[in-house]
Amino acid sequence: MAGSPIISSMVLEPPDQEDKKNSWDLFPWKDFPGYTQSQRCASTSSWIWQFGYDIEKSDDDTKRRWVCKVCVDSRRPNPHSAASSGTQNAEIHLWNDHKVCDPSGRRKPPSKAKEKTPSRNIAEMMKLNTRDAREQQIANQIIGRFDRLDFQRLVVSWIINSNSSFRQSEDPYLRAAFEYLNPLVKTTEAHITHNTVRRRILQVYEENKAEIKRAHELWRRKGPVGKLHNLIFWIHRSDSLTNLLRSLQLTAYSESDDPVVRAKKPLDVIIDVVTRWLSTLYMIRRALLLKDFLEDLWYEQKSEWEGLVLRGKKSSSEVPLCLRDENKLEEKDWAIISLFNEVLQHFEHVLITLEGDGQQRKRKEGYIGAYGCPWDTLLGYEYLLGKMEVYKAAAHRYPDPEHFKVNINLCWKKLDKYYSRLDETPVYYAAIALHPAYRWGYFEDVWADRLDWIQTAKSLVEELYRSHYEPRIISRDRERGEPVTKKRRIYRNPFDEYREDSRQAPTLLQPPSSMTTLLQAEDAASSSTHAVGDEYSDWFRDVHKSDQNILDPISYWYERREEYPRLSQMALDVLSVLPMSADVERLFSTCGRMVRDDRARLDASTIGMTQTVRSWHCGGYIKSTEKLLEDVKVPGTDLLAEMSFAETRDATGGRITCTVPL
Repeated sequence: MAGSPIISSMVLEPPDQEDKKNSWDLFPWKDFPGYTQSQRCASTSSWIWQFGYDIEKSDDDTKRRWVCKVCVDSRRPNPHSAASSGTQNAEIHLWNDHKVCDPSGRRKPPSKAKEKTPSRNIAEMMKLNTRDAREQQIANQIIGRFDRLDFQRLVVSWIINSNSSFRQSEDPYLRAAFEYLNPLVKTTEAHITHNTVRRRILQVYEENKAEIKRAHELWRRKGPVGKLHNLIFWIHRSDSLTNLLRSLQLTAYSESDDPVVRAKKPLDVIIDVVTRWLSTLYMIRRALLLKDFLEDLWYEQKSEWEGLVLRGKKSSSEVPLCLRDENKLEEKDWAIISLFNEVLQHFEHVLITLEGDGQQRKRKEGYIGAYGCPWDTLLGYEYLLGKMEVYKAAAHRYPDPEHFKVNINLCWKKLDKYYSRLDETPVYYAAIALHPAYRWGYFEDVWADRLDWIQTAKSLVEELYRSHYEPRIISRDRERGEPVTKKRRIYRNPFDEYREDSRQAPTLLQPPSSMTTLLQAEDAASSSTHAVGDEYSDWFRDVHKSDQNILDPISYWYERREEYPRLSQMALDVLSVLPMSADVERLFSTCGRMVRDDRARLDASTIGMTQTVRSWHCGGYIKSTEKLLEDVKVPGTDLLAEMSFAETRDATGGRITCTVPL
């Protein structure tokens, strides 16, 4: 208690009436010219008047002042005075100068005056001699690099983005770290409080409200799909609107006489996001299913807001943008949305086909087939470009033809941009050319008017073979191959049918005269350049009518690895390349489920081997793991790293999915 300000203060006894009369004789009137003793009627109840004089201006009795009696008694030359309209200044003076506080103890002494702010001279704090040119430059650089407002904005942004407490900025250790990194944080008083964070958030919110409105208008300019986007996001952001949409569906289903309809469950809207492929299609597809309910919700909300505006509870400026008449989805808009749904479905067919793992297996429809094959990439481009040409030619028959034609042109341009980049690698051309059901005949059909394209593709593929595969020394170990699968008769979507129709046997077709001339010239050049028995040239001449029915080119080449040892290696390498990373991403997710927090000590090679064996199991290449486990001699040895890619491929029939470097 020794440090308590109350105990250490001086408690003076208030003077009695006789002392008051005598004290006026000591009052220094010369220091207060024009003042007289106060003539106020009401008594002064504050305790400060026990230690002060009450004087007033002789010509204006409203100007009264309190003069410190302790200063007068101690004969100070300029006794302290304060306006009598408040007591705070007098209390602070009595405490700071005389350590006098309320004798009754009802009012605590005022807090000590704030200590003086430390020196704001960064040169002095860092002990820099500013008279020295070099140290002066250092001081100026330190001061110039620090901006108080920028520092505060960064701290506020960190708190907002990390969802931290607003009071995190007041943490003494965090402030000490800031001051340690740059003393100017303290000298410029750049620290912020929780109130500063709150004010900054409100300021940013108000400043960017207009930007949100502009973004809404930008989406609306995209036509009916933009209007639908705004409506879907408006519903998705609101729990009340989402629940209203569900209740509208439940009410309609419960009133139906059809038991199938009554058993339905309500659906929510699907938002389109830029990080998901075809998310706009999924948004449109769900919206078309909920079309009637979305319209009912719009009219109900429109009526509710109009009522609030009429009753004065809301202003017209507060009405959501989606409820304004210009943003309403009319029947014409829904027709255009349905048309875009039809167009985007073709992209979905191609995307789903390319997302597979390239493995032949029995599908739900009953046929044997593979998805995710590299030869389907070029087929997909041709299929989509052809569809865009059809829609472009028939644009005049659709609603809002100009807007629709612009979108189709932009789509065609984007497809053509990536299509033209196929020349950057020979893999896509080789995948078609080395497929026995397509060969070069496919290019001669679809590129009949672009002979230079065909020549470029052939040059790229042949260069790949001559430089990487022809010089190889091949092992001649013979193994029994797999049977060719049956011809597929069921098509899941139009792109599947297009793939089947594109199959051909070049020898059974009659190319145009210009193409015949080109082929004859190439054959003559090839025969003069390459020796008899060249695998590459021999295979393209070795065409059978049954090649049109080949569904599994990997099995086809595995069976012919003795006849075409080098070309079969090239074909197996090219045809096993996945056109998309979807299957690899699924494998990453599987690894994530395997490597949990409680299995953090698994070695990388163990994880790789486990996932590889799992992949072999899923592909049907391993029936049992007993023999595999018996063959392991040295624990921890990376067996897969000791196997060559060719040996692994031969052991599994030519197809393998591997998760570790071989």
